[in-house]
Order: sequence, then structure tokens, then C-alpha cells
Amino acid sequence: GGVVLEQWPPVGAEVVMSDPEGFYAGFVERGFGYGPAFRGLEAVWRCGEEVFAQVRLPQERVGEVERFGVHPALLDAVLHAVALIASEEDGEAVRVPFAWSGVRLHASGASVVRVRLTRVGSDAVALEVADAAGQPVVSIESLA
Repeated sequence: GGVVLEQWPPVGAEVVMSDPEGFYAGFVERGFGYGPAFRGLEAVWRCGEEVFAQVRLPQERVGEVERFGVHPALLDAVLHAVALIASEEDGEAVRVPFAWSGVRLHASGASVVRVRLTRVGSDAVALEVADAAGQPVVSIESLA
């Protein structure tokens, strides 16, 4: 199960976002305020149709990872990459994901993850989430 993301960042990928401070400031301007625990998106790359992101749980939250399959703040920051891509393509609209399907947990305890987002249909993305070594953590077939 799960795609291995060992090559990081992926070969040929272009940087889309490498300034988390500026990125989250933009969210605040649109009325979405995130506390420090939820500002985990570190960098985003694009390679053709695929988007890749790196997400890190803040140091003060790392001790909590054993309590969850995937730490909620980590997963939330993964979704910020989805929002970034959607807003790039659709102008200023910030989309909030609501329909999850095909979710599989492969491993728990990660505090840094690599994410691959692939469009599936006009309004959904598939996500593969791996740990810092590129091993599968969670996969989501469709997030609409």
C-alpha cells in the first residue's frame, strides 16, 4: 500500500511556495487565522499535474504524535496545500474539503511528512502522505 516518496523534493519539481510566513499572512488577509500549531506547511512544489508539499509539526506538538494515527494539526496543514493549489487555479476562493473517501492509515507517529497531491476529477484530489524517509503514512483516494 501507499506510494513511496523517497526522492525529495521530486526531480524536476518547481517551487510554488517556500515562504510559510507570507503564505499564512495571505490566509489571514482572507479571514482564515491559524494558530502556531496549525502553521505546518513548509514548502510546496509542482511537477506537471502533480503537487508536492512538505509539512512539519511544530516542535512543541511533537510529543503528542503517539496519541493519534496522524496528528490533526499535521493533517490540517496538509490540507493547506490543497487550498493553495485550489486558490491558485480558481482565483481568491478558499475551499474547505468536506468529502473524504478511500482513507487508509499505513503508519502512525510521523511529525514531518511529504505529500503528493494528484487531481482526480474537477473538484477532488488524491493524497499520498509519507514520512521523512519516504515511507507511506496515509493515503486518501479522494478529497472533494
